[in-house]
Amino acid sequence: MFPRADEHSIYSDAQFALLHAGYKFDPSKNVKFATYAIPKIRWAILDGMRKRDWVPRDARKNEAKIVHMNPSDDFGNISVDDFPGKRLAEEDEFQFLISDLTGMQRRCVVLHYKSDMTYREIGEACGVSKQSVAGFIWRAKRRVKKKVS
Repeated sequence: MFPRADEHSIYSDAQFALLHAGYKFDPSKNVKFATYAIPKIRWAILDGMRKRDWVPRDARKNEAKIVHMNPSDDFGNISVDDFPGKRLAEEDEFQFLISDLTGMQRRCVVLHYKSDMTYREIGEACGVSKQSVAGFIWRAKRRVKKKVS
């Protein structure tokens, strides 16, 4: 979920939560201290990790949607109907047409047309701006059109 975290930061978050739980604990409520403190410590650690994580939460949520591909992949099994523009009769022809796309162009096209992600979501997931995503998709369409004509 999160990148490798610094052990000292985790310990610091846990110790702070433990001290805070000790101050706030009310023994008159007939609850064990561990029952009260453990969730507070767990959430303090998660909150600390979230604060130190540079990736937005939406991007982490969409991380599961991302298709990890390298340029030699089969374009995530996208069919001819999934790509706008001229319709082709054969899937093999389509695979040939997209073979010239760069890895980022392929990834952006897959995420936009297959996973229904917006340019903003793709940009957050890939670490680029939404304008860059629009440019990648525009150049991909232009390359395919050039190859078809």
